[in-house]
Amino acid sequence: MPTCSRTALALVLLGSLLGSHATASTTASPLAASPGERTARADRITLADNTIRGVTAENMHNLDALVTALRAHRVRPTVRIVFQQGEPPGSYRAAVRRISPYADILGLLLDSTAVRTTSVAQVRARARAYVHEFARDVDIWEIGNELNGEWLGSPASINAKVAAAYDVIEVENAALGLRSAITLNYWPSHDCYAHDWEATLPFARQLPERVRRGSDYVLLSFYETACAPPAHPSAADFARVLRAVGSIAPQAKLGIGEIGAQGKDDGLPRDPSLAEKQRVARTYYGMHRQLRSSLGPRFVGGYFWWYYATDAVPRDRPGSLWPTLDALLTSLGGGSLHARNSTDAIAPQRTHRGGRDESGVELVSDSGHIAQIEGGGLLGRRRGAAESSGQIAPVLPGQRRVGQLLPVELGLHRRLQPPGRLLDIATALDPDRFAHFDEDRYAAAPPVPRRLLGPHPLRTP
Repeated sequence: MPTCSRTALALVLLGSLLGSHATASTTASPLAASPGERTARADRITLADNTIRGVTAENMHNLDALVTALRAHRVRPTVRIVFQQGEPPGSYRAAVRRISPYADILGLLLDSTAVRTTSVAQVRARARAYVHEFARDVDIWEIGNELNGEWLGSPASINAKVAAAYDVIEVENAALGLRSAITLNYWPSHDCYAHDWEATLPFARQLPERVRRGSDYVLLSFYETACAPPAHPSAADFARVLRAVGSIAPQAKLGIGEIGAQGKDDGLPRDPSLAEKQRVARTYYGMHRQLRSSLGPRFVGGYFWWYYATDAVPRDRPGSLWPTLDALLTSLGGGSLHARNSTDAIAPQRTHRGGRDESGVELVSDSGHIAQIEGGGLLGRRRGAAESSGQIAPVLPGQRRVGQLLPVELGLHRRLQPPGRLLDIATALDPDRFAHFDEDRYAAAPPVPRRLLGPHPLRTP
């Protein structure tokens, strides 16, 4: 902010859905749960162009109005939920359950203001507790927020804590394919920070190597009034720094992780007017096309207006920033709607089975319908240890992996439907959570055991 084991069950389910014969491990997992308690989380491909349309919910004080605001957006947003210090995972259970149908979730394990007073052991325990509760609900785990800020402590302490969170997300739970993100402060000049070690790029270079090389996203936080005098970097300035960050973290997607208009709560003499909030939002969300053009598909957007719960909720109150943010999120292009039971959310196009798209990549489709998804999608599960070991079938040569693992419920439909119907069912079931898949391989796979699926949530007419 400003200033059997669960693994074994997951492998069985995913192996069946992707046409492989997964071998269940008997090794204990920190996420161990009975089949009745949990099922493997299927990744949710919800965006049509690899773009994160972010807002931040720092608090859940008005959850009804927050959910209403998120649900009303014309494109599906990604909302950062700030898991506040001292709050157990259960205190967010209702919020996550109610928000997840209408927004993807970036879960911030610990706000930057709480890092100094939290020990390494506490960070590790906290990460384990939250992953145990929300592994199938949180799409991206923010393991470090505004790391290069003097208010977090010393660099050595900061590094130890972000490494502890990284190890829980990426090492202990590697088989789950969770996604991690770190956020750094973007300081355009020496006027923005107190100590030399806080400079953005030098700090990024000294991060633990496994964090630099293994995090899935590296984001930049920026507030004009965090600098004295206020800073106004251009899109070219952001592109230059993000390009340098990309060389330090060569595997990561890049984006902007926080923006906002600061006020009295941040130590300024006055709160910003609506016009000032609109100017700031339009300036930085408005850089998206230039940054995407400059940085290519590694740039995923983000922005994550920090004060969404304050500035945009309720959405229809006088002076709300919601209409401006909705227009800006929509202007980023593409995106899916919130429809859950029709094919309107992703407009289909026609192609022949086995055809190729404009880039020459083979499309695996059914009944001539394909989703308009570019470059592998945003939230697809990345290739992890389980897949590379052969426990989950890898993508076939020439076949596009979007990363979507079809909803577990479809396992019950496999033997109930004629050929050529599974993708249609997936689309009707949840158009925001399907992608290209090879139906022949899927249909030929052994059926998912009924006992692993729990109560059947859908009935075939």
